[in-house]
Amino acid sequence: MIDVVLPYRGDAGLMRAAVTSVLDQTHDDWRLHVVDDADPDPSVHAWLHDHEDPRVSVWRSPRRLGVNAVFRHCAALGQAPFVTFMGCDDLMRPDHLAHLLTMVEACPQASMYQPGVEVIDAQGATHAGLADRVKMLLRPAGGPRYLGGEELARSLMTGNWLYFPSMLWRREAAALSFRPGLETALDLELVMRLVLSGHQLVVDDHVTFSYRRHAASASSSTARTAARFAEESQISQEVARSCAELGWRRARRAALVRPTSRAHALANVAAALRRGDRAGLPVSVRAATSWR
Repeated sequence: MIDVVLPYRGDAGLMRAAVTSVLDQTHDDWRLHVVDDADPDPSVHAWLHDHEDPRVSVWRSPRRLGVNAVFRHCAALGQAPFVTFMGCDDLMRPDHLAHLLTMVEACPQASMYQPGVEVIDAQGATHAGLADRVKMLLRPAGGPRYLGGEELARSLMTGNWLYFPSMLWRREAAALSFRPGLETALDLELVMRLVLSGHQLVVDDHVTFSYRRHAASASSSTARTAARFAEESQISQEVARSCAELGWRRARRAALVRPTSRAHALANVAAALRRGDRAGLPVSVRAATSWR
């Protein structure tokens, strides 16, 4: 049994496609928990109830909770041995859940499972921007195989190549939940907390999931992007201290340098300056240049 938890607030058409991709799974031992964060469009809520599939449940918040509170609520849902937190605009291929369980059978000692992912744009066409091409280069190839300890910590601090909505989690790992106060890097913080405490991740190349990358307007996303860099910087500093205590020198160095996060922050600063958009610039500059 797998609990599929799907927080929702956004495009109704993409949400319907996401839910349909769950309903179309070849593996049918799942439950879908939709968490509606007070979305103003009532049509999706009605559409979900019209399905009358006993495996689908819907919970609607009476007021908007925001990213962190919604994901903390999601982490507490369900009782299945495994859980996945799907994005409301992403798509599962028909064999996604079945293949995740194949990975579990091959590597039963892990707490997290990362399958292969393709990146698509708002229209569903394959899309590989610079950030995703870097992720592909950093991501260990092959599999299914275990990763853990200093090797995994160093790899993820060099650059976070995970696609959180595609991952499968053991219930006891997901139950540790997300740290209050984080909005954009809460998944990375949970992963690193698990890695530092000895949990393993399994990676596999077989593509079973479509992650949607939207081309948001540059001016509206600068401040949000800066907030992500600030959270990544905070998490990296904490990881560096933990790695020092564990004697993981290479992982500590990667956490202090965090090369891809710094490079991305610098690129964000340059692009914002070209546009004359100063929203979030001080935060991005600090994230790109601070070593403490």
